[in-house]
Amino acid sequence: MRSDAPLFSLLRTGVPEITVYGEVVVTQDRRVLFQTSDALGEYPARSLLKPFQFLATGLVEPDLKPWHVTAMGSVSATEEQVRTIRQWFENDRSILMELNKVPASFPMDEKNRVHLKESRQGPEQWYHTCLCKHAAILEACRKNNWPTDSYLESTHPFHQQLTQKLAQWLGSRDRSHVIDGCGLPSPVFVTSELATLFENLIRAAPNSAEWIVANAMMTKAEWIGGPKRVDTRHMLANPGRLVAKEGADGLLGLGAMAKGSVNGPVGILVKISAGFYPELAALAVAPILQALGLKPSADVPRGQEIRYHFEPMFRRRARTWDLSPVVNESIAVWPGDVGYERIVSLDTDTGNHLTRSAVKTTLHVGTHAEGLNHFEAKVSGIDQAVLDRYWGPCQVIRVEKAENTSITVSDIESRVLLAKRILFATGTFPDPIRFNEDFVSLSVELIEWLGERGVLLVGIDTPSIDPFSSKTLSAHKATTAFKMGILEGLVLTDVAEGVYDLSAIPLKWEKDDASPVRVALRELR
Repeated sequence: MRSDAPLFSLLRTGVPEITVYGEVVVTQDRRVLFQTSDALGEYPARSLLKPFQFLATGLVEPDLKPWHVTAMGSVSATEEQVRTIRQWFENDRSILMELNKVPASFPMDEKNRVHLKESRQGPEQWYHTCLCKHAAILEACRKNNWPTDSYLESTHPFHQQLTQKLAQWLGSRDRSHVIDGCGLPSPVFVTSELATLFENLIRAAPNSAEWIVANAMMTKAEWIGGPKRVDTRHMLANPGRLVAKEGADGLLGLGAMAKGSVNGPVGILVKISAGFYPELAALAVAPILQALGLKPSADVPRGQEIRYHFEPMFRRRARTWDLSPVVNESIAVWPGDVGYERIVSLDTDTGNHLTRSAVKTTLHVGTHAEGLNHFEAKVSGIDQAVLDRYWGPCQVIRVEKAENTSITVSDIESRVLLAKRILFATGTFPDPIRFNEDFVSLSVELIEWLGERGVLLVGIDTPSIDPFSSKTLSAHKATTAFKMGILEGLVLTDVAEGVYDLSAIPLKWEKDDASPVRVALRELR
């Protein structure tokens, strides 16, 4: 599933010249508040990870060394910056001796880079944007008696400590890695996770390690980037309210204290599909910042005008999806159950002043919510259902499985759970008027795994979360320990994976074992 979408176009005298594709994600309270695509992308963090890598070193103290702040950023390496960095390390030559794994580089700063090339000087380690990050890791190695010769390896204690920190901030899951340009392993993240990391920085409790890092970045913004750099400019334009970091290959992460259409701390992640074009990332995030009551730091190129292809936050009408099939005499019901029948007592089409009708049907017709007494004896019916199970953020997950099998933990454990309500799209009950018995179901171990992670509701696009042949209804019964709601018979054909707002409130029919439900998804705004 593609996560990139058209973000904005640059026009010249009304004629489109350039369309920029990518992704913008906003999180609040660790859930997706806004996204420009129905899908979320997954990318290596690269340089966005530097503040969090520094947190993993354990070197965070109220009085940081000057170069510790530089370890959190990717400095431009202006002539002045390089001079100052050299002076800082004059007093710590032992670290200099061990910095031999940092690649030689030219500065990011254009003026200094041109000067070096014109004077026929070559690349040096001093100009590499990751020099101080490596130095911080080496200092942590000395402090913790870790080996210094193997810190580039993913099995090194530093990277194990980083993994533990990431689990603390985001929850535990297996991650793949790539090798960054500086030689260090770089974990792969879903874009919403990267936004959440920066949200954690801006919402950190005073005097915590995260707060110290965020405060250092905001008060020493010039050492996170440099003159004209996008992250530095954003922090200088919003003192004390925004922490920002540019990342390689089109990434920009921000943690912001919002005061606009949304209030409170939020995380923002921008990914430009074409790669490292910071000015494009700044333009992409500009309407989001404005909606949050913050100052953007981006200028439209001279001679061009900009047209955005998304409306930020709550300014647009959200798209909705109807997940319920049409219920009429043709709809298929469970073999042996009561089919749908409409009984008309009065009809305006035959001259009456009103239409009045009744229905005779199984309560498990179409999309429906299961009552606890459907599968347990001497318990409450659907009228006692806890309503908040059926109303709120949900996540649609697509799983391809062979017919007549069950979804297991191994099928989804690599996914990031982004909501407490999970709807499974299997595509194995494609025709609501023809009942097929070989649909995919949910395994007991999956229900238990989801319940242990706080999932409040499971839904599926088949007639049952248990297999057709089941007489024990083990998956149904496994939900009772977690007071988990159940939705069955969903129509998810045209719904992409992602996070949505769910509305599926069951009727308050006393002692009934199910309730037909009109299920709607609403795009998060």
